[in-house]
Amino acid sequence: MGCHCIKSGPNWGNGSQIRRMVDNFNKAKRVLRSNVSSENIVVVNGFLYGRDNQPGKGKYLKFCGQRFWELISDDELFIQILQSF
Repeated sequence: MGCHCIKSGPNWGNGSQIRRMVDNFNKAKRVLRSNVSSENIVVVNGFLYGRDNQPGKGKYLKFCGQRFWELISDDELFIQILQSF
C-alpha cells in the first residue's frame, strides 16, 4: 500500500513546504491504517525528472526520474517509451 506526492523537479519546495508534505503523508498513513489492515504503508515523493542518490528521507522515500517511472509503471523500460515522444 502506498501514498504518492508527484512534483515536476526535485528542488520544488522550501523547508516549511516539505514539512507540510510530511505532515500530510503522516495524516494519510493514519487514515489508511484505520481503513485497511496494513502496517506496511510506503509514502513516496516522486519527481518526473532529476536524480537523488539518497532516496531514503526518514519518513518518506524520494524517487526522481527513471527510478520514479519504474516505481509507478513496474517496468524499467517505461522511461524509454517516454523518451521516444
